[in-house]
Amino acid sequence: MINIIWSAFCFAKGNNTKEEMYENLKIRLALADDHRLIREGIIQLLNLQGCFEVAISASDGVELLTLLKNTTISVDICIIDINLPNLNGYETIKELNQDWPKIKTIALSMHNDDFSVIKMLKNGVKAFLLKDCHPDDLFNTIINVYEQDFFPSEWILQNFSPAKKNIVRLKNNILTEHEEEFIKLCCTELTYKEIAAKMNIGRRTIDNYRDSVFLKLELSSRVEIVIFALRVGLVSFKNKQFKTN
Repeated sequence: MINIIWSAFCFAKGNNTKEEMYENLKIRLALADDHRLIREGIIQLLNLQGCFEVAISASDGVELLTLLKNTTISVDICIIDINLPNLNGYETIKELNQDWPKIKTIALSMHNDDFSVIKMLKNGVKAFLLKDCHPDDLFNTIINVYEQDFFPSEWILQNFSPAKKNIVRLKNNILTEHEEEFIKLCCTELTYKEIAAKMNIGRRTIDNYRDSVFLKLELSSRVEIVIFALRVGLVSFKNKQFKTN
């Protein structure tokens, strides 16, 4: 976690960034992280950049929501640590999207397991960053989230983006109807056992579907399945929730 702070101060002093293209832009941010050193370090490095202003700082989800309710400041983006006390990042992001739909959210986390990423996407997060990311990734993600509705970070693109040839394979109907249904259900919070019950089939059959999808699409994790489903249009982000198409 210290990497993002230390590297950023060095970065801010000597290197040119994409922010130079946005001299007249001011993106107002809110930050929620329960580690004071990390929180204040991120605030300082962001405020060093000409186009960012951290207007709200909170140590947990409840404090963040309370500050948002009591301020007249218009916040563009909230950067939220997933492992917050009192109200965790998942629920905080969910409430933000319900009560402040115009505020975009970026999840900041130490964890990159399948269910964490899927749950964040389902709750409407616009981007996901690991805490040991390079400052460049943080700055560029903020700007891209500001400009776009959804921005898959470089980490997700490198680790979970399916190849374009997989889209061609989908169009060539290499997946069975049951495999497509399985992929859509993988985009929910259901466990594989619950997916089997939903499809009225045995767990072993679900394992066979998973292995077949992995083989046909050259994927290796459930998160890769979710990103694939989003990119080819099997599911979408309608009303801040996954919807099957």
